[in-house]
Amino acid sequence: MDDPNGVATAPPKPGDRCPCCGVVVPSPRGARRFSILDVMILVAASAVAFVIVRPMMVGPLRAHPAWTRYLAATIAGLVVWTPTVLAMQFRRPRPALRRLTRRPGFAACLAGTSLVVLGAIAVGLLALVRQSRQGMPVRVGRPVPTPDPNWWVSVVLYFGGFVGPAIIATWLLLAVTGRRRPSSDWVDLLGRAIGTAWIVLFVIHACTGLAPLKD
Repeated sequence: MDDPNGVATAPPKPGDRCPCCGVVVPSPRGARRFSILDVMILVAASAVAFVIVRPMMVGPLRAHPAWTRYLAATIAGLVVWTPTVLAMQFRRPRPALRRLTRRPGFAACLAGTSLVVLGAIAVGLLALVRQSRQGMPVRVGRPVPTPDPNWWVSVVLYFGGFVGPAIIATWLLLAVTGRRRPSSDWVDLLGRAIGTAWIVLFVIHACTGLAPLKD
């Protein structure tokens, strides 16, 4: 692009003003800027994750190695952030739903949220079964005893280990079918980062499962 003086300049980026006419260059369809509302949503999600993990951090887990507490905090953050970022991707402006499903960040959050919901239901049922097997019948209005944090962390880590393979399978399916359409939009990049974190968690879970084999 040439300015009025005949000097070649770089084309303006979306959201910038054109140096020739001063008109704001429109963003691509479906692109969304990072807003204050997005910051508030992510901060609220982080606060919920902190509320979930704080009783374990200040409770019996204080006597455990530091990596155990960091792992518990990471799990809590991923469990809350995955459905939060999935919901944020439905906010407008956004592309059509058919195009949105081709984004790897959206696909990762959708697969992760589905497994988190199923895992939450399974963990709840396991907690009821565990409580009944300990001779404590479940009754309405009966105080529920404080759960063993070691049991909760191990169960959540076990079910969290299934999210990583689900995301890997989803990304492979998008790539094999040729439907993968990554975007430079920040929310898609955040979704891909969350998917990568779940995969790393799966690798950690697999390594801890193989650790006894070295003995």
